[in-house]
Order: sequence, then C-alpha cells, then structure tokens
Amino acid sequence: MRPFIALAIAAATEERCRFTIPVEVDSNRTVKYVLYEDGQDAMNVAVEFCASIGAINEVCHDAVGRAIIRRAQWQCDGRTHPHAPRSLVDHSTLGDVDYTPVKRFTDIPEGIRHLRDHGYAVFAKAASAAQSEDIRTRLWDFFEERFTPLNRSKPETWDLLPVNEYGIMLLYGVGQSEAMWRVRELRRVRQVFAAAWEDEDLICDFGGVVAFRPHNCTDRWRTPERWYHVDMNVETYDGFESLQGFLALTDNTEASGGLVVVPGSHRHHADVSRRASKWWGVENPDHQFLLLQPNDPVLSGVRPKFVNCEEGDLVLWDSRVAHANTNSRVSTPLRGEAPPPDVSWFGGEDGVEASPSTRRERAKRRLSTLAGLGQFSINKDCVPQLQRLVALVAMAPRARLSDEIFERRKRAFENEQTTSHWPIRFDADAPRETPIRSASELSPIRRWLVGYRDEDEL
Repeated sequence: MRPFIALAIAAATEERCRFTIPVEVDSNRTVKYVLYEDGQDAMNVAVEFCASIGAINEVCHDAVGRAIIRRAQWQCDGRTHPHAPRSLVDHSTLGDVDYTPVKRFTDIPEGIRHLRDHGYAVFAKAASAAQSEDIRTRLWDFFEERFTPLNRSKPETWDLLPVNEYGIMLLYGVGQSEAMWRVRELRRVRQVFAAAWEDEDLICDFGGVVAFRPHNCTDRWRTPERWYHVDMNVETYDGFESLQGFLALTDNTEASGGLVVVPGSHRHHADVSRRASKWWGVENPDHQFLLLQPNDPVLSGVRPKFVNCEEGDLVLWDSRVAHANTNSRVSTPLRGEAPPPDVSWFGGEDGVEASPSTRRERAKRRLSTLAGLGQFSINKDCVPQLQRLVALVAMAPRARLSDEIFERRKRAFENEQTTSHWPIRFDADAPRETPIRSASELSPIRRWLVGYRDEDEL
C-alpha cells in the first residue's frame, strides 16, 4: 500500500545549509526524519530515505525530493530574498502597524458590536489562569508524546515541534487532542460564539495551534511576515458566513508577535476577494484562502492593527477581514535595506507583468503548509518558554451543517483528523488508517459540538 506522506520542512542554520524534514509516513501518524546537508544531491537523499521507510516508488521520491529542493532554494539561496534565512520578508514590510493596545471586552454584547463594526474583537478572560495552565500543560503532553524526544524543559529539542513556517500546526492529530477539546468546552468561549451568531445551537471546528518558538534562541525560529489574506471567497460565501478565533495561552504583545488585522476591511470583502482571485488566477470559487495582491487598495485605506491580548483572552475575527500572523516587532530590517513592496514579497518577476500562474507557483514556496524543523544548536541562555502559544477555535450554527459533512465530522473524531476553521465544511488532513477511538467516548458537550443531537445515534 502506498504510504500517506505529509511533509513538514525544516529551517536551516545561518552558518550552513542543512535541515531536517519530518515525514508522516503512514496513516497512523508515524513520523520519520530526512536529513539534508549542503552538497548532497536532493534526489539521492530522497531515494535513500524512501527506501528506509519501505516506500520504493516514484510518489515518495518525488514528494520528498521536491520538498528538499524547495526548502534549499528558499532557505539557502541568497537570490531568493536578501533577508533569508531569518524571515521570508522583513517585518517592516507589514506597513505602518498600529501597536496601540486594543480594548479587551468583558461585556459580551459590547464586544460583539465592536466585532460587527471593525471585524475583530478581544473578549477578556474566556479562560481562567488555572484553565489556561491546564490547556498549556496538556498541549505539551501531546507534543512530547507525539514528537519524541521533544522535551518542554529543553529548548534544544524544540526543532522537533513541527509547526509550519508561520508557526501553525494543523496535522498530527492535534485537532482531536484533549487540550483542544478543553478549549472548545469553555463556557465563555461558547457564550461569545453564541452571541456572535445569535444562535446557541453550535458546532465547533477541529482546529490546531499556533506556536512561536523564541527567536532570540535562534534566528531560524523567526516566522515570516507580510501575508495579508482573507479566508473566504465571495463567489461561494457572501456576508457574515465565517468567524475565526483563538484562545490566547500566553500574552500576545509586540514582543511576542500575534495577529494583525486591517480594521473594517470586511466591508470591502467582495472587491478584495475578486481582486485577489484575478491576481492569482483563482478560477475555483470554492478556493477560500485568498492572498491579497501587493498594494491592494484596502491595505492603504487604514492602518493595520496589532491585536494585543492577555493569557486567557478569546480573540475573534470575521473571515472577510484582511489579516496576517506576525512575529515580534522590529523597527529596522534584520539585514540590508528592505526592497520595494512589489519586489520584497513577490520577487521582481512577479509584478504586474507576471502571469497568475507564475505568481501562484512562486507563492507556493512561501505559503506552503510544510513546517519548519531543524535539529541544530541554539543559544545557551535560551529560556524554555514559547514566545507565543494560541489554540485555534471556531464555531458555527448547527443549522448550517449538511448531512454529508456531519457524517465526515463523526469519523473525524475516530480518525484523529484536524480541520480548518470551517465547522460547516470539511477541509481536513488524511484520516488514520485504523481508528483509535469511538464516538461513544465523547462527553455530552463534545458530542453536541461535533453535531450530534438527541435523535442521532453514535
């Protein structure tokens, strides 16, 4: 049987081009690692690795070989970007971000009004300090169990935490972990979503986490900048159709990095969506992730806003809002001068004269879901504390769930699948080959959030 292969790509050291690539080699979440060092032939490394896992076929050779080549081109080739390998694009290209603290709402109706008006809101203390600590501890329990010998007390092992280059983890069963279910169960989390939807009959997503490892320990842990996007295509969904969120498990400050939004941009979503689709040549109306074109008018109409929050806060935003995930604040480029906007992110050949297909292919190298993970030395004074940790969470009315999607959601729990932020769609990683649990194990509240109702049988 052909092995299921999910790749996560490593970050290289500055001193030498070398990295590891974790490969999910089967449907039971088994992870093995490829090691590449400067001077090796990528395809030879791929062939040897595939042979070691019993996958002697072109599918494995091609997938692993391409992953190695792509990472080497991005991480080690100075022609790709003058600021590599610290960051895909220097933080300063995010624009004139407003870091003035945002209001943290204790009154839910007031926060919902802000959400409607501005497209985002912070709801204070959705989790107590004890609840946040419990969820953090359980996430580390999950990480250490899955990614041995990862150790929460030893930062030198944290390259084994397979988040992608943006710090996001949406693989490896994290969406069905005990920690993530505890987030969804929180009373105030459910109350806020119910108020936003004006409907208490809700289902949840099976999302993952965002984890920033401390980049002051090693430059390779700094995540990229400049990827404003929307998560909804107007050709499929128009209006208030999707609401995203996260529970902050650490304080999100300008020193930690976090979410940046373009306030009020949800009111211009139809135009933004169509411009982005045209720029990238997106013909499939069901393609929901849309990266904004460079210098899109919505980015110049208002200052982007950094959304600060405290541990235990719930942050929500409308999927129509232009937003990005950014690392800690910097005031000057990490090295050299920041190139002009149309060159800094897309490359000189990706400007207005480039075809949509050319733009897409180059963007794939920057927006892959493949994760950063390199097993190399870090600074000796590194403090064993994640720079930022948030648990992704989203909910939507049960009335919007189709029977077909409900059946797939039932199996997702059994098959340990992680999904996108859409509870009413099913965008998920591959299922386990052998289910490891039964839906009968679900508590009443978890059963409800999956979508079961009294008349449904497990």
